[in-house]
Amino acid sequence: LADIVGTFAGAGLVEQARQAAEEAVRAAEQTEEPWRRAWISTDAARALARVGLVEQAFDVAGRIEDLEGRARALADVAGAFAGAGLVERARQVAEKAVDAAEQTENRAQVLADAAGIFAGASLAEQARQVAEESVRAAEQIENPEHRARTLADIAGIFAGAGLVERARQVAEEAVDAAEQIENPEDRARTLADVVGAFAGAGLVERIRQVAEEAVDA
Repeated sequence: LADIVGTFAGAGLVEQARQAAEEAVRAAEQTEEPWRRAWISTDAARALARVGLVEQAFDVAGRIEDLEGRARALADVAGAFAGAGLVERARQVAEKAVDAAEQTENRAQVLADAAGIFAGASLAEQARQVAEESVRAAEQIENPEHRARTLADIAGIFAGAGLVERARQVAEEAVDAAEQIENPEDRARTLADVVGAFAGAGLVERIRQVAEEAVDA
């Protein structure tokens, strides 16, 4: 049903999408597996947001039990409100998305994903604030590979928002984390992936240097 909602939404069939979303949510509520309930409801909320049924999307997203799913769905809804010109409503929903994200185990990545959605929806200040929160959370990640990849994602968000110097700083943190990976193959692969964080900031020379580090790792 969640896929059907997306199909209707993609075709611009608003009423059919709404009805299918309601059916999907009812089906989700009868599903025993928490992860499946969250998956179906998250997809339904996102589809409703895409066709402009943002209040209905907000209602569905707010009822998702899984905090990570709720955070991601609410971030999409905030973006939809912003796209509709309802900036104050978008800010309110963005705050709820962040509240949910901060309670998740995968807090840094969920916050980074929310920041990316806000940036894409022209919620520049919310994007910057949430990206900074995600940096602080990412810096606490013990696994250096996970920390490096998350920081690289966040650097890309800063670059996309035009905050080039901040993007450079966070990208350097990502490189520092990648260099702490003990396994040479994992270190080389992660350094190669982190290069993209500098591309968004237009730092061509630094891209070359990190790429050489990846080859030599």
